[in-house]
Amino acid sequence: MTVRVRLLTCGWLEGSLSMLMVGGEGRVRLPIPSVLVEHPKGTAVFDTGLHASLAHDTSRLRTSADLFDVFMGPDDALGPQLQALDVDPAGVDFVINSHLHFDHCGGNEALANATLLVQDPEWKAGHIDKRIERDVYNPNDFDLGQPVQLLKGEHDVFGDGSERPGQAEPLG
Repeated sequence: MTVRVRLLTCGWLEGSLSMLMVGGEGRVRLPIPSVLVEHPKGTAVFDTGLHASLAHDTSRLRTSADLFDVFMGPDDALGPQLQALDVDPAGVDFVINSHLHFDHCGGNEALANATLLVQDPEWKAGHIDKRIERDVYNPNDFDLGQPVQLLKGEHDVFGDGSERPGQAEPLG
């Protein structure tokens, strides 16, 4: 059995290092990763990076736009990156989000036919009005009408022990 794992970069965010670590000074530019997993039993994408519209308009970030500079071209979005690898986004079976912040689920819409796998506490956190109002979560990034499988702890995606997202607490 061959499992192929490929790391993608779906844009970059630049901001103050002090937001990320105590005592951090200056600015830091961070790549926004996504991981393509090609398995004999299906295809999965772990985290989907930034939303494609951020290549030309940051209003989707709402107040978070004041915290980050976005560096993203049209080919940096998840859909075009998958297509460049001869992977049809419509054929991806699973989208797995570590959590539901904009830089981890912005490309979910490119995977319209995929089942979303996400921890149950994180899904619930992403729908709390106060967290949405504070711009911690934007359901327009992740609650898109795809089938959703809410997880409680570790989950064996392909049933063979090769891909098992672990339990995570809500981050927002």
